[in-house]
Amino acid sequence: MLRRSLGVAGAALALVVPATASAQLTTTSSTDLTPRVKEYVGTSVALNGTTRLRVILPTGYAENPTRRYPVLYLLHGAFDDYRSWVDKGFAERVSEPHQMIIVMPDGGTFGWYANHVNNGPQWETFHIGELIPWADATFRTKPERSERAIAGLSMGGHGTAAYSGRHPDLFAAAEAFSGVVNPTQLGPGENVFGPKTPENIARWEGSDGTYLIPNYRTYAHFGLRTGTGQPGPFDAPTRPVDTLEQSLYAQNTNMHNKLTAAGIAHTWEEFPGTHTWPYWERDLGKALPEFQRVFDGDVATPAQVNVSLPDNQWTRWGWSVGFDSARPLAWTTLARADATGFTLTGKGAATVKTPAGLYPAGKQYKANGAAVTAAQDGSLTIPVDLGTGSTVAVFVGALSTELPGTVGGTVPATLSLTLGAPATFGTFTPGVEQDYTATTDVTVTSTAGDAALSATPAGKLTNGAFSLVEPLRVEPAKAAWNGPTSGEKVGVTFKQLVKRTDPLRTGSYSTTVTFTLSTTNP
Repeated sequence: MLRRSLGVAGAALALVVPATASAQLTTTSSTDLTPRVKEYVGTSVALNGTTRLRVILPTGYAENPTRRYPVLYLLHGAFDDYRSWVDKGFAERVSEPHQMIIVMPDGGTFGWYANHVNNGPQWETFHIGELIPWADATFRTKPERSERAIAGLSMGGHGTAAYSGRHPDLFAAAEAFSGVVNPTQLGPGENVFGPKTPENIARWEGSDGTYLIPNYRTYAHFGLRTGTGQPGPFDAPTRPVDTLEQSLYAQNTNMHNKLTAAGIAHTWEEFPGTHTWPYWERDLGKALPEFQRVFDGDVATPAQVNVSLPDNQWTRWGWSVGFDSARPLAWTTLARADATGFTLTGKGAATVKTPAGLYPAGKQYKANGAAVTAAQDGSLTIPVDLGTGSTVAVFVGALSTELPGTVGGTVPATLSLTLGAPATFGTFTPGVEQDYTATTDVTVTSTAGDAALSATPAGKLTNGAFSLVEPLRVEPAKAAWNGPTSGEKVGVTFKQLVKRTDPLRTGSYSTTVTFTLSTTNP
C-alpha cells in the first residue's frame, strides 16, 4: 500500500510532493393470423419467385423479449401447402404446451424438398440455405444444431429423411410421419431427379433415407411413425385398405430395419391407420415432447466426422469435399475425420478442406504424401486422388518438431504514486455562491494484478480557528485497475462549494489530503 499526502495552504490549494433477414429470402409482408400464428409472403432467389410460409410462436414469446427458443421445421405433404399443418393438423393447439418456434414453409404441390434438374425450382437450397438463416435473423432463435429439429408428413416425410440425412450438422432431432423415405421405389417423378439411369441413379439415392443410413447416427432423436394402411381408430371400420399408406409402411419398415441393423437408436411406431390427417396430428403430438426433451438436454458434437453423400461439392461439420462439377455423381464417404487425418472412399480426384482453426496458421504439414501449409484461418486443403474407386487413409503430420525453450526476467513488486504540479482554487468571493474547481494529476505505476486509488476524506478547508461550511471534494478521473500499469497519468479534480451566505475569514484556507494506491493481488 502506498500513500501520498496533499497539503493545502493559503487561498491556493498547494500539492506538496514527499483506460433479416437472409440475403436470399426477403419477406415483403406479414399477417398476424392469431396471437401465436404469423403468415409471411416473400421472394426467394432459389425459387426465382414468391413464396409463403407460416410461423407458430411459443406461448409467452412477446412477454419474454430476452428469451431465445429452439426451432422445429415442419414440412407439409403433396397436394398441401404451408397452411396445412395449422388448418388441417391443428399444429397451433397441439404445440401449445411446448416452448419452441415452429416454421412451416411451402414445399410446392409436388416439390419433393429437392433441387430439381433442368433449372427447375431449388427447394433444398431454399429450405436449407435461405429459410434457416432467415428464421435465425427474424426470430429470437437458438441458432445451433442442438436447438433445431425437423419433421414432416408424406412428401414432407421425404423432406425430413432427406434433409436430416443430407445435413446431419444442422439438426439434432427428426421424425417422419408416413414418410416417402425410399423414393427410389415410389415417390417423385423424373422431373425432379432426372432418369433412373446408372449414371444418374446416385442423384435419386442422395435423397433416399434408406441410402443415407450412416448419417443418422449423430441424432439425439430420430423417429419413424407410420400406419399400416389397415383401418384404424380414426377410420370407419368398413373403409378399404389404404394402398398408399400400405406402400409407405413397406418403405418405412425397410428403413427401420436398416437403422436397426446399423445399430442406430431410433423411435419406431407402426399402427393400424390410413394416410389421413388425424394420424399425423397424433404423430406430431407424440413427436413434440421428444423434441423438447432434446432441446432441454445436452447434445454432443461428434469427436470425429463421418458423412456419406453422392454430391460433387459438399460441406458438413466444417469439412468440405469437392470434385470436378462434371464428374458423374457418385457416393463418397468421409470417415473418422479429425485433426489427425481422415479416410476418404469414392472415385475421382477430390480436394478435402478441413475446418478452420484446427492448425496454426502458416505451419507446414505432410498429408497424403504432399506438403501442405495451414491457411490463415487454420485450415488445410488436401488433394486426394481416388482413381476409379478406392479408399485412401490420410494422416496429417507436422513437418517440423517444436521444442520449446525459455527466456525471461523478473519484475519486482512495485506500487508508485507521484503527485503533479500544484493547483489553485484562486480567490473565494464572499456573498457569491460558486462551486470552485482546481485540477492536478497523479502518475501511477503498479505491477500488481489490481490496484485502487483513493483519497482520505479531506474534511474542510481551515483558516486558523475558522473553516469553510462545505467539505472539500476530491475526484480522481480513474480509481481502479484490473492489471498492471506504468507511468499512467490520472487527472484529479478538487471541488469546493461556497454558498452565498457562507462566512469567509480574511486569510488563507488549507487542509491535507492523503492519496493511497493499494492492491489485493500483488
